[in-house]
Amino acid sequence: MSILDDEVASLVEQLRRDGGVLRFLNPEPQERARLRRLVHAVKAAGLVPPGHHLQHSGRDKGDLVVRLVQGDHPVHTREIPAPVPVPDSVGEAELHPAVRSARPPVCDACNARARRILQALADAAQTHGYTVAAPAADTRGDIVISSDGGQFPLSLSEGTSEVLDADSVRYAWQRVTATKANSTHQLDLRIEERSWEHRGRRHQWGDRQRWTLEDKLPAVMHEIQQRADAEIERQHQRELEAQRTQQAWQAAMERAHRKARETHRVKAIQEQTESWRLAVNIRDYCNALEQRLRTEPTDSPANAVSEWIEWAREHADSIDPLQHLSSLVEEPVITSDELRPHLGGWSPHGPHRQ
Repeated sequence: MSILDDEVASLVEQLRRDGGVLRFLNPEPQERARLRRLVHAVKAAGLVPPGHHLQHSGRDKGDLVVRLVQGDHPVHTREIPAPVPVPDSVGEAELHPAVRSARPPVCDACNARARRILQALADAAQTHGYTVAAPAADTRGDIVISSDGGQFPLSLSEGTSEVLDADSVRYAWQRVTATKANSTHQLDLRIEERSWEHRGRRHQWGDRQRWTLEDKLPAVMHEIQQRADAEIERQHQRELEAQRTQQAWQAAMERAHRKARETHRVKAIQEQTESWRLAVNIRDYCNALEQRLRTEPTDSPANAVSEWIEWAREHADSIDPLQHLSSLVEEPVITSDELRPHLGGWSPHGPHRQ
């Protein structure tokens, strides 16, 4: 059983022993994330007792409480995202370093507003126990919000509209055909997609006639939380799958070792019995040969025959397994090639298929 399996089993046992309620007093962010992963792992592994469901609160701050509740899980109501207040003004020194270094592509008139929005998101992220940093050189975005569930680069931009460029004509009688891009002062915010797992999810918000981008910041943070939770769940599933694969491979290796050892022993016993029979036959032959020397004359010199008999008996002793009991049951050194026929497609070198 792996360490994760032990922790999951321990959490379930604690819930049963403590009446279905566990309270962890304001854990540190790292410990809070570990406990949330355990809750997800209990659900993913199907360890919630029948007729019960698991709930937890305190995902981001305060005490984290895990409850084992009797009955089916209630239908989830739509969560109301936590508010994300945007300051009316913020000094340069008060900006988060990542916000201070951000250079969103907006006009000068929108720059202060863009920074206030990014600062509001940075504050909200840190309140949830996330970290905020400037993007790496090869990463798109103005700031990057990171959690146990991954990294989420955010990019701010300003919309533009095409208008006729009156300055492009030199004479009053000329028709204006050239256009130029004018700033709309409408801001858009997007989560930069980094992998296929989140494809199809909401990733862009902006100013519209009925709302401003500031109104949508709670939805932005809520989406980041949802993505982080989904990624944690995927991590749990990958860990569980890796554990199952490791366990299946280990079981296959144990079976393969048993079978390879059995094959070796069958071969060894066959060779030993053949050697024993041959040794017995050689001794019987030597006895018969000595009897012949005593009862019948021979043209061969007696010394030569006696020497032959002595050598034959020594040879019989050398091949007789009964004369070498200490080496009869030596365990073989089993090679990868000997394991491979018994592994059913597994590699002898690690938990993967060949």
